Amino acid sequence: SAPVATDPGSVEFGIRVGSVGVQSEYGFIYAPRPAVMQVYPRSGNEDGGTSILVMGSGFENVKLLACRFGDRDTVPATWISSTVVSCEVPALVPDVYRVAVTLNGQEYSAEAVTYTALTAMTVHSFAPLRGHVGSEVTLKGTSFIDPMWCKFGETVVPAVNVLDSTSVVCRAPPTREDGDLSVVVAVAMQGASFVDAPGTFTYHELPHINSITP
Repeated sequence: SAPVATDPGSVEFGIRVGSVGVQSEYGFIYAPRPAVMQVYPRSGNEDGGTSILVMGSGFENVKLLACRFGDRDTVPATWISSTVVSCEVPALVPDVYRVAVTLNGQEYSAEAVTYTALTAMTVHSFAPLRGHVGSEVTLKGTSFIDPMWCKFGETVVPAVNVLDSTSVVCRAPPTREDGDLSVVVAVAMQGASFVDAPGTFTYHELPHINSITP
């Protein structure tokens, strides 16, 4: 194993067997151990696929840069800067996992920063099925956790209120079309994929009063 170094940097590297020594032309580089300070988002569903940002220090743009969740195998990381990398969370059993970063596949950061894998979210109903721009729509399902986002068709808006783990309230956003319009409604937790609700929500125009007589 490499001896302890007082400062990072490149040193000469060689091997000696008895009286015979061989000097490497590449040398050996001592690098500061990476440190993880926080991750964002801090949770996602158990199916994986969530892209998280890992923030800390000592990150280098090297081939073996990777993230590890608990004691699982590493997943490749994308270098953004010396203080930020991103990695895609693998499928995990619902639990809390310590996130570590490695530069060489052997040594890992040691901080106790965690990521929580949540039971996969489901959506089984919503009401009302018809409404207008600004109507509040309540979706029912499982494993809802604040903050959440709602999607009507292709328009994404923040949830109005996450009532509990089974209910979230969304507000129908404006549309680009006039008249009746049916769209798919979906919700997602921060950083996770959207899950569609069954059925569609139909926009209808509010009645207009032109005159009153007598």
